[in-house]
Amino acid sequence: MGFFISKIINKYGGKMKGIIAKKEKAKLLPMQVIEELRQVIITNKLKPGDTIPTENELIESLNVSKSSVREAIKMLEAVGVVEIKRGCGTILSESSSKGFVNVLFYQLLMQTGTKKELANFRKMIEIAYTEMAALTITAIEIEELEKNLSEFEVKVLNKEISSDDDIQFHRLILRATHNSFIINLGEAIFSLFKEGIEKALEKNAVHALNDHRLILKAVKNKNMEDIRKCIENSVDTWIELL
Repeated sequence: MGFFISKIINKYGGKMKGIIAKKEKAKLLPMQVIEELRQVIITNKLKPGDTIPTENELIESLNVSKSSVREAIKMLEAVGVVEIKRGCGTILSESSSKGFVNVLFYQLLMQTGTKKELANFRKMIEIAYTEMAALTITAIEIEELEKNLSEFEVKVLNKEISSDDDIQFHRLILRATHNSFIINLGEAIFSLFKEGIEKALEKNAVHALNDHRLILKAVKNKNMEDIRKCIENSVDTWIELL
């Protein structure tokens, strides 16, 4: 067993049960390998630039197949959790914390479901962070939203609107929560809706503009009931346009 894994086991002893997989555990899927590795990183307080266990160490310690480990590492590299450097091995990247959120997004992206399920998911997420933002938003952030709304209107009139413009409005609200966990999660989830937003804008961009006006008004007034109603109506129309 490699030095890295041995060091963790020696340091944490029984606490590592369930983190370093047991020999009798069945072969893990790549996503399960990622979760086990995430726990190792957290427990050992690894920082960006630190080396993670080698492929052979993971295979031996987690009792997994080589293909599962390679697929897991490949996925982590793709979403920015790790970097593979010659002579150094696989190290944690500077954006590793955001990367694990992107792994969650990857899982969501692979899911299949009905339009109703997608709509309910978006309502839940959007209502939650918008209500939180209404309580923490600053005067400067409100000014930024008002400026965004004005620019959005011009682009709608000129038929130059895109999903990026729509998402930017919601991103400004998201950032007004001042909560890094929620912001990172929201940023990952925005990508899940990007294609659908683009399709809806092509059919009725004016509706999106009106929705943004109502949402901003509700946020400024800190009216939670109006926030909920505005977002529910907005998402219902969005789904109908898909």
